[in-house]
Amino acid sequence: MGGTATSFRIVGIEDGVERWISAQGRCFFDEHNLPRRFIGADVDVTEKRLSAQRAALLAEASRLLVPGSVRASVQSALGAVTRAVSERLGASCWVALLSEDERSLLTTAFTTRSAELGARLGHLGAASVPIRDDWLGRALGERRSLLVPLLDAQTRADLASVEAFKPALAGDALTSLMLAPLVVADRALGVIACFRGGGRAYGRADLIMLQDLADRCALATAESRSFQRAEQARQQIESIIDAVPFLISYVDASGRYAYVSRGYELWFGRSRAEFVGEHVSENVGVEAYEHLRPMVEAALRGERKQFELTLTYARGGTREVAANYLPQFDESGRPAGFVAVIVDVSEHKVLVESLRRSLRFSEEFVGMLGHDLRSPLNAIAMTCEILLRKLGDPWATKSVQRIRSSADRMARMIAQILDFTRARLGGGIPVRPAPVDLATLAADIVAEVRSGTQRSISLEIEGDTRGQWDPDRLGQVLANLIANAVQHGCKDTPVCVHVSGTEADSLRLTVWNAGVIPETVLPFVFERFQRGSAEPTSRPQGLGLGLYIAQQIVLAHGGAIEARSSQAEGTSFCVTLPRECTPAATTGAPAGAPRRPVVTDAVEE
Repeated sequence: MGGTATSFRIVGIEDGVERWISAQGRCFFDEHNLPRRFIGADVDVTEKRLSAQRAALLAEASRLLVPGSVRASVQSALGAVTRAVSERLGASCWVALLSEDERSLLTTAFTTRSAELGARLGHLGAASVPIRDDWLGRALGERRSLLVPLLDAQTRADLASVEAFKPALAGDALTSLMLAPLVVADRALGVIACFRGGGRAYGRADLIMLQDLADRCALATAESRSFQRAEQARQQIESIIDAVPFLISYVDASGRYAYVSRGYELWFGRSRAEFVGEHVSENVGVEAYEHLRPMVEAALRGERKQFELTLTYARGGTREVAANYLPQFDESGRPAGFVAVIVDVSEHKVLVESLRRSLRFSEEFVGMLGHDLRSPLNAIAMTCEILLRKLGDPWATKSVQRIRSSADRMARMIAQILDFTRARLGGGIPVRPAPVDLATLAADIVAEVRSGTQRSISLEIEGDTRGQWDPDRLGQVLANLIANAVQHGCKDTPVCVHVSGTEADSLRLTVWNAGVIPETVLPFVFERFQRGSAEPTSRPQGLGLGLYIAQQIVLAHGGAIEARSSQAEGTSFCVTLPRECTPAATTGAPAGAPRRPVVTDAVEE
């Protein structure tokens, strides 16, 4: 007695349907060992075999689409999936992804084992299928799968609405199809479809398998696109970083480089790959790292460090650098490393020093020139005085007076230039404090200004006005402020000078006029070369240094000056002085030395 088992495939002559049969039997023998009968049974194992094929296909798809492995090129992975479907299921398989504007499907892969279907649908390999209001567009829009076990007349008419599928509808080249959209988070990314010409029709189990396969393809596609967008953004950021003239690096918690910009290659003559994993001390050298160590250790503790150092690198020479270490933290808030931004400021510092020397030379030259010009101007002024005493001709007298007026104006401008140069080069205008009664000083200055103008100037004194100040310099401040008010104030209103000594420790001086300083000019009235009016004039009214010098003199006394102006209240300059002058630096001759001439920006009216 013997048994046997086998399996075989049968194909229907009429419908071409493929079936798998498992056969088992036993042969019975007589006493002479001759076969007498055979008993056997046949079992249709088609569904079992198909289930095994589907399971094997899904397992292979999982291997091809494993997360993380298809980030760079999902197209090649989807192509491998279509080949596996075609080989295991004997079908034609098409995968297409939506275009960026979501108006068409762009073929990613098409594989077929049917010569006839390949001839009719081969164009899908390079096709762009427009999305319209047809069965394909509706399947995508509604996120639903499609199963057509056997094509009938109505189904053929529906499929013919998609131009790309018309060639396959001629004759019996296409008999069954199924399609599933690729969907992630309710967003359609594309489709996967299987076609068959003849043989077994697709069933519900096949569609479930295709839907599972579509989900895996969709996840792989979404992951690949996210990776590609992130990679594109990373490359753009890296291009920007490489374009800036700085060194930018990321140092991890162990003090080793995890990333360096292209600047490191230019500085140190090494490729980026050589830096990664290298400790900072290995790159900069022992000598430079001794200076950097406290900064590196502080940044790795989570402290932000900004510093400038002169470093001698093991490979990069000696450089003056400005650096900023920005600590980075992990999810638990612990320091994870720091970003280092380093700038070579060597050339910048050389340039700044060169400009500083050039500026200082210019200012010293202007100071010397102004000093030397005073001698010939004094000679002209003295000659004018002598001529005025001796000349009797009115015309000649008027001409000499004009010469003296011009010389006086030049003297004022030169004095301002010298004060400006002292303020710039000496760290402020020097003062020589002495006992002063500001009321007496103000009365003298008001009288001097009154002698050169037709404007009404009032003086009001209040309280104790005595203190320790430089009388010459305060006279200069008063003259500048009063002359400024005369020049720019309303011509038909008086200029008011008010000296208040009601406070024990300070004294207040106010000069008021009815004019208005424009809002655009007011914040800058104490700037160098700034005049107190925005109105253009036919002739410059001075260098624009008067208010600047007045401010510097007040600051040298430890005081403050401010300007206020409005249409309703007019314009006032307010000076506040401590009674005891405590300047940062005093200089010069002893108190009581001859008083210098009053210097103003005013022009005689």
